[in-house]
Amino acid sequence: IYTVYINNVEKNFLKDDSKYCIIILIDVTEKRNTEIMKQEFFSNISHEIKTPITSIQGYTELLFNDFAKNKAQEKDFLKRIQKETQNIVNLINNILTISKLETNFIDIDKTNINISAIIFEIIETTKPLCIQNNIKITSKCENIVFFGDYKMIHQLFNNLIVNAIKYNKPNGNVTINCNQTEKYINISIKDTGIGIPFIDKGRIFERFYRVEKGRSKNLGGTGLGLSIVKHIVNYYNGSIEIKTKENLGTEFIIKIPKNKFD
Repeated sequence: IYTVYINNVEKNFLKDDSKYCIIILIDVTEKRNTEIMKQEFFSNISHEIKTPITSIQGYTELLFNDFAKNKAQEKDFLKRIQKETQNIVNLINNILTISKLETNFIDIDKTNINISAIIFEIIETTKPLCIQNNIKITSKCENIVFFGDYKMIHQLFNNLIVNAIKYNKPNGNVTINCNQTEKYINISIKDTGIGIPFIDKGRIFERFYRVEKGRSKNLGGTGLGLSIVKHIVNYYNGSIEIKTKENLGTEFIIKIPKNKFD
């Protein structure tokens, strides 16, 4: 996309009587694409926030007008309001995280981090979700310690592991492997879930993009989790690869240079 400026050259500027003009072409593709992305971003935010707010408003009006038939239904209405409120909180927190990562305006508190300890902690906190769907998690991680930001790395693993559980099949498996070489930390998180359709594979790291929009909303997804994962991997100069087959499962493979943590 170009912006074009065309101007005649004044005669007194020329050495002869010939007619000239100056043409300036400015490549504004990046700027225009950024503007489009911002518009889409704010449009998506408005849509994502409007949905739970509409739900909260509806259930609040039902309670206010005494439409609950009994205490059980009243409690159900309140539970739905609580769920939608939490969805808004999660959405806002994720938006703030992405904003900070994109502008490099995020507080970095580096310390010695043990990957195995982080994974163990996440497995413990996700036990109720695993029990609900009878998901088995197997962790095979070397004792890897590096100097980095605990919150960022915890969020990286948490987003991927929670997704592997949520989008798995009943009685499915999640396998986590971590090892290190002289130069890299290698991470693999593999599930036996629903997989990602080929047409969606290239877009899953986009903000607010969902493969199964209805199911993602029912599971409390904001469509920002994998975008945050991508930003964190990029911050550490790493790479992320996806191996997936629809209805067979998905594997996320991450490589992060060890010297980034020095």
